[in-house]
Amino acid sequence: EWDYLRRLCHAEKRVLDMSGAEVWAVAVSPDGRTLAAGDSSGRLVAWDPESGAVRFQLRAPLWVSSLAFSPDGRYL
Repeated sequence: EWDYLRRLCHAEKRVLDMSGAEVWAVAVSPDGRTLAAGDSSGRLVAWDPESGAVRFQLRAPLWVSSLAFSPDGRYL
């Protein structure tokens, strides 16, 4: 158990870049494989939380004030 706890405490931290505007909404898919964030400029970005790779980006006509995944994770 000590090795497991040590790995949790010293896990690599990842910073996901949403520079340029305030982040107003964040959502995690039900399976934990996608992290999405929306900001005050209307940008929506989805990442793979393991690798930090961008899955997709969208631009909304207005700000993104809330996000949610469908229960099966197919829709955001």
